[in-house]
Amino acid sequence: MDIGGDSQVWTTAQFISWLESQGAFNHPYWMCKGSWAYANNKVITDTGCGNICLAGAVVEVIGTRGAMTIRVTTPSMSSGGGITNAQFTYINHGDAYAPGWRRDYNTKNQQPAFALGQTGSRVANDKAVGWNWNSGVYDADISGASTLILHFNMNAGSCPAVQFRVNYKNGGIFYRSARDGYGFEADWSEFYTTTRKPSAGDVGAYTQAECNSRFITGIRLGGLSSVQTWNGPGWSDRSGYVVTGSVNGNRDELIDTTQARPIQYCINGTWYNAGEYLIMMHLKNITAGNPKTKEQYQLTKQFNIKWLYTEDGKNWYEEQKNFQPDTLKMVYDHNDVIICIEKDVSAINPEGASVVEVPDIQQIAGLIFRVNGCSKMA
Repeated sequence: MDIGGDSQVWTTAQFISWLESQGAFNHPYWMCKGSWAYANNKVITDTGCGNICLAGAVVEVIGTRGAMTIRVTTPSMSSGGGITNAQFTYINHGDAYAPGWRRDYNTKNQQPAFALGQTGSRVANDKAVGWNWNSGVYDADISGASTLILHFNMNAGSCPAVQFRVNYKNGGIFYRSARDGYGFEADWSEFYTTTRKPSAGDVGAYTQAECNSRFITGIRLGGLSSVQTWNGPGWSDRSGYVVTGSVNGNRDELIDTTQARPIQYCINGTWYNAGEYLIMMHLKNITAGNPKTKEQYQLTKQFNIKWLYTEDGKNWYEEQKNFQPDTLKMVYDHNDVIICIEKDVSAINPEGASVVEVPDIQQIAGLIFRVNGCSKMA
């Protein structure tokens, strides 16, 4: 018989109303079979566990209108997105008793649970499991071994699927996630663990060499300087020096000589006089270049970003994050002419120039610097 008369969608409530019109609830047990014509049979779409195309389906009704059990068995072919080879059961003992549908798993519609063991056959590589494949545990070939792929697919939302790749003998756990209907756009990313720790570069931490070049490990007084005070030029103000002695050889009312020593600090094994010019970071010959990663290419396409690199290939946008907030950033051109001095790195344009970081303005006041050679001139 035709169930509904056309191929349009039905709600469960409309299906029950049709059964009632056929007298299905007037008997303890009632059944029918849908005609084998997709155009003449409805499709139930609100079960929550899959569409039911009623063409060729067997419908069984047990009970009364107020306490019913409905069972629908679908054929091996379907239309309208209907689930084939399935058995749906609807139970309704009243609105207060959680009425609803469920679908039984069988040999044709296996439970998508990992407890069933391996899903499908071994795949060719660790990227062969598609984002829209059925959830499961897949075995994938890799070089000289295989790896386990845990695949979760809900086929909805901005992140419809996620995969985890697990190597043998705690050899690493990796993941990748899909976006909308585009699939996996990025490669595998590895989890850091107690046995697979990140390097300093991975997390942006300073290496020991970088720390040694930035931190003071000692302070002392440097070599002695003397100047004639009586009937002489005396001692003018010198940044970083402290007076350590006053000599009055003939013990009269006038000091003969003033003595001073510079305060010195040690960085990475080298002693510096306090008040001297100190380069903290030096990014040379910054020029525009092409994007080097897929993510950079996508950002360039979306926001028209220009990528800048130093002469040794470092990414300016990553390197400038290492500048300290309260230091000065001097921008100079290829002729060593200083273009600008700013604290805020976002206020400078480094393209076609070099950038050097120094502690403060007092260390460069009154001096002309030839930064390219790290030399200074009075």
